[in-house]
Amino acid sequence: MTKKFVTYGCLFATTLACISATSFAGGGKRFSEHYENKSWDANKPPVVDEPAINPKYAAGNWEKAMRAASTYCDSKRSLIASNGSRLEAVGVKEHNVEVRGAFLRFRTCLLPEPEKGKAAGIGWVDLTSWDSGLAARDRRVTRYVFGVETPDQSIAPFEFEVTPWKLPAVPVKPGTPVAADTWNANAKAVVNFRGTPITVEFPVTVTNDGGKTHMLTNQPFRLDFMNELVESGFRQMMELCNHHFLAAFSLVNLDLNLVPREWVGTLGPAASQNPEKVKPKKSENKP
Repeated sequence: MTKKFVTYGCLFATTLACISATSFAGGGKRFSEHYENKSWDANKPPVVDEPAINPKYAAGNWEKAMRAASTYCDSKRSLIASNGSRLEAVGVKEHNVEVRGAFLRFRTCLLPEPEKGKAAGIGWVDLTSWDSGLAARDRRVTRYVFGVETPDQSIAPFEFEVTPWKLPAVPVKPGTPVAADTWNANAKAVVNFRGTPITVEFPVTVTNDGGKTHMLTNQPFRLDFMNELVESGFRQMMELCNHHFLAAFSLVNLDLNLVPREWVGTLGPAASQNPEKVKPKKSENKP
């Protein structure tokens, strides 16, 4: 890992998913895995409107992240996450209601080091781009949980390392096709959500095919995102939405279509991925 990785290191906070009532550590304090709204009232309607997010800091934060990306990702050896890449999260409210969403703007690049048997990656997520298909809910999550209206909070940088990493297959004879090479690997990521570093490990499947590389999580990995900055806003969101129970961790899927740096062109904001908008299920159409 380079010093740039340590400097910019570390990601994703998403929404919610519920398993048990034990506790986990975050920033030196013990936090519940799921939260109960003690003032919950089954007859109380949720607040359905939420003002638009103040963009005062978000645009500048993304520009700063893209300058960092151009510094690290300009290496001719680097692989860039291209269109079709997705960063998704699944949460659960009230114990059994899933909330699915995706971040529509993020930048990821990977520097293969096959001679060392690994690849090192770095990325940035624009937390204001969270989309679960319901605008009022998304504004509430980004405002109260992600804190995007406060300085330096709207970008979640991360770093990761994938082992093993293989050299691309070489054709037996020049011009002859090469079969795709697929293998299982382990990814270790350091995520910094609102000042708290979070380390996660998860298995991935990697496929090299004709210069393109596809890396996909084998199953969703768990991300515990609660910390002291998040907790008060999290409870405030529960009150506004009239949630009875809300989990303080998410299940995350990462699907990256990686291509060589020279295939992408410039690394400015216009080069961001453009995944499809999220279409919520009927059960998810409430804040």
